[in-house]
Amino acid sequence: MIEPHSLLKIFKASPLPTIILLPDVPEFTVVEVNDSFLKETKKLPGEIIGQGIFKIFPGLETISNPGISLKSSLQKVIETGLPYKLVIENVEITQTIPFFSDDGEIEYIVHSYLNDTASKIFCIDKKCLEEKKDIKTSEDKYKKLFWLSPVPKLVYRLADFQIFEVNEIAIQKYGYSKEEFLKMKLSDLWAVADIPKIYQSHHDLEIKNGFINFGVFTHLKKDGAAIQIEMLGNRLSYLGNNCMMVDCIDVTAREIALKQLEDNQQKLLASQHIAKIGYWKLDIQSNQLFWSEEIYKILGLDKEKFKVDYDSFFNTIYPEDKEAFSRKRNLAIKGAMVLDYEFRVVKADGTIKWVHEKGKLVKNQAGQPVTFEGTIQDITESKLLKLSLQESNQRYDYVTKATFDAIWDWDLVTNKKYWGEGFERTFGFNLSFIRADPEFWSNHIHPDDFDAVVNGIQKSILEDSSNWSFEYRFQNADGNYLYVMDRCIIIRNNNGKAVRLVGAMQDISEKKTLQQLLDKANRLAKIGSWEIDVPSSTVYWSDITKEIRETGPDYEPTLQDGMGHFKEGLSRETINARVKEAMRFGTSWQEDLQIYTHKGNLKWIRTTGKAELKDGKCMKIYGSFQDIDASKKAELEILKLYEEKNTILESIGDGFFTVDKNWIVTYWNNEAEKMLGTPKGKVLGKNLWQVFSPELNPHSYKKYQEAVEIQQRIFFEDYYPILDRWFEISAYPSKNGLSVYFKDITDRIMAQMELNEMNLHLQKAAQDLAVSNAELEQFAYIASHDLQEPLRMVTSFLAQIEKRYKDILDEKGKQYIHFAVDGAKRMRQIILDLLEFSRVGRFEGKLEYVDLNEVMQEVVSVYKNQIEETSAIIHFENLPVVKSFKSPLRQVLQNLIGNALKYQDPGAKPVIDVEAMELPEHWKLLVKDNGIGIEPDYYDRIFNIFQRLHNREEFSGTGIGLAIVKKIVEAMGGKIWIEPHQKKGSIFIFTISKQIDL
Repeated sequence: MIEPHSLLKIFKASPLPTIILLPDVPEFTVVEVNDSFLKETKKLPGEIIGQGIFKIFPGLETISNPGISLKSSLQKVIETGLPYKLVIENVEITQTIPFFSDDGEIEYIVHSYLNDTASKIFCIDKKCLEEKKDIKTSEDKYKKLFWLSPVPKLVYRLADFQIFEVNEIAIQKYGYSKEEFLKMKLSDLWAVADIPKIYQSHHDLEIKNGFINFGVFTHLKKDGAAIQIEMLGNRLSYLGNNCMMVDCIDVTAREIALKQLEDNQQKLLASQHIAKIGYWKLDIQSNQLFWSEEIYKILGLDKEKFKVDYDSFFNTIYPEDKEAFSRKRNLAIKGAMVLDYEFRVVKADGTIKWVHEKGKLVKNQAGQPVTFEGTIQDITESKLLKLSLQESNQRYDYVTKATFDAIWDWDLVTNKKYWGEGFERTFGFNLSFIRADPEFWSNHIHPDDFDAVVNGIQKSILEDSSNWSFEYRFQNADGNYLYVMDRCIIIRNNNGKAVRLVGAMQDISEKKTLQQLLDKANRLAKIGSWEIDVPSSTVYWSDITKEIRETGPDYEPTLQDGMGHFKEGLSRETINARVKEAMRFGTSWQEDLQIYTHKGNLKWIRTTGKAELKDGKCMKIYGSFQDIDASKKAELEILKLYEEKNTILESIGDGFFTVDKNWIVTYWNNEAEKMLGTPKGKVLGKNLWQVFSPELNPHSYKKYQEAVEIQQRIFFEDYYPILDRWFEISAYPSKNGLSVYFKDITDRIMAQMELNEMNLHLQKAAQDLAVSNAELEQFAYIASHDLQEPLRMVTSFLAQIEKRYKDILDEKGKQYIHFAVDGAKRMRQIILDLLEFSRVGRFEGKLEYVDLNEVMQEVVSVYKNQIEETSAIIHFENLPVVKSFKSPLRQVLQNLIGNALKYQDPGAKPVIDVEAMELPEHWKLLVKDNGIGIEPDYYDRIFNIFQRLHNREEFSGTGIGLAIVKKIVEAMGGKIWIEPHQKKGSIFIFTISKQIDL
């Protein structure tokens, strides 16, 4: 048990200013004070003890806010007998706890003021009023004062931090029992990181007297939870030891609030920078002007050198915009209107920017103007987009009239179609004829392409496609079909339904990659912040973020709210990917995405974010939310119109440029760069004839001048000697200048020249071929008559010798005669084969439809005896009917079948398969056998004339058969080759063209 004198020492040494009061309303007489209270109030004990508290301190009774006054706190304790706490902005300000005697009456009431410095504790003893006991000597009173204090108290030895005493609230706060506390040292409560700082705070304590504020440290509770503790202490001698008594005030909520306030200020500055928006305020009375940091950045000004006043700002405005700005500002300051104006400013480096300034007049309760304040935002990107759209519209008008491509526009809602003048120039149709036929387009698609074209465009319309392109054949006014590349964009309404198609049809050789002009939406000022604490999974939203997402001000967001409300599809996939990248690499993001608010409304927002990593682990993710729904929809509408015009402009395959009436080049497209080898930077803004000398291009110069003078379109062709290129040119004049469209037709001109030269060569070749054919006919006559006559004579005389002298010739002589006769026969066969080889390519008969099944039946009949002798099997069925010459085809198959029967191992049973395969341009025939096969090294040689792979004793023949086959196949436009059989033998493959032209 604590001794009374020890308790009195603790009370006297407490670092919290403390007094004990009697409940003698309304005086509340002071009966005891401690040293901290005397030091705080700078009074002596005799000036306080025995007097009413409000007599000593009259100001305490008249505090304007009674909710946090001493008097109101005392009255609540007496009236309710319940503990009383006052919390403001999540921070505990006061704490009042009643203590009861054994008979159930209030014995003490402890009242605490908790702020940045100390707490004040007041105790009221009702019984003292009746019994008039001396509280200084009451052991129970001092025990309750220490044990039941609402502030955790610890007494420890300074030498080794051994804990000697602890009160009830400390036991509750830290989670240890009293027995556990008395076995611990104060250092057991410290976080490891704070140990050096706490030891430093206890340095040289022997020379310090009175109240000591050690500072704020991290303490660890029994369950491991960390809390922020402000330690306030006084030295005292306790049980013969040099000790320290400390009050351990939990300031965790206060520290978090301070840290949150600092983070919010940083996020606000970051959000203003992201949105490129600054704040300004003009004091009407003093005429002093205040700017935020972002305005210096927007205007490109040096904060240290620039004097902030209205005149200085007015000087930065673009000269042509000054008058209108001044007029609108004066009206706004007079209260006649709200300032809302877009204008240009000139930065210090001469750069021109577009800004949007908003401002309003603020009045006091008396209706007098006090301040004029507002924002200024950089809108350069969105403003330039609008201006560019105007220029694009003008170019679109020129394109639809002058381009070589055929422009078309199809309104799917009304089913009305618009056809540009290109259909008249490119395809030869009269526009009145086209517009009178509602089915003009579909009626002129090639029948073989019709289904693919219609199905393709319908599929793109039904799906979520934004464009369509296809290559097909289109019929012109002459009835001929031209290959075209047709491209279009698909315009959809807010529900995603296709409502319009806008496109261009062009020659397939004149391709140009479509370029789309994209830009970001106009940035708006309404920005909210958000933050996710990853370890604790807690989410914070600012008030503006809650407004954007349409929640109540008291709404507590969750992790699911963070990304779960993004629209399914691209928006949700994008935000998921960005957050993952940020958590892994610490990268930042900025995206324009769609979300569903908590009320179910779909809107566009701009989200920015960044992750905070520590030792490679993500600790925090924070960023901003900006409502850009109105500006985004406006931007999308502008982009839709802009894309509609420029897609057509950029889809044409022509070179294109424009000049004003002074011949200054105002536009130069990519095709013009490529065709003329002149980059935009070299020609834009310059006189056309300074870049391209009239002396080097006299014809073009003359035609351009003529177009301007007569104000009519002119079409012509011109040769540019420097480029060595021919161009087809269309010049379209207007009151502002000239638009020129041109395309490179060099290949066409050169092809025509080459075609003329080729015709001359072909005429000469035809004459030479006629002479050669006549000589070949003469050779064939000689080979068939004169060369065979000696062989017939030799064979005849040898037969006479054998017949007349057979009785006197021995076997050797008869053998020699046999050799001579056999040689003569083989020589005659070679001559016949050569004659046949020379005739290949001059097919007798007519081109007809040939049934290959019938041809194979004829071939099988030729080899009937040989097939029966060898038991050969020949498979063929379902062979096609081809358009060709029957006799040459029979000769090819007869030769291949004959070889397959001939080149077999002795006693083998030939198996021959004839198959056919259909390909787009030809038939492919395969003759498979199980013969002796051919080594791959000889695959090419066997088709050469007189090439033999075996001795004459093994297999007969002249070696010219396959050469004849190859010549026949190639003369009919086909090819022949050989492949190995999978098992044994060979596969001869040859093709028969479907387009024989002999």
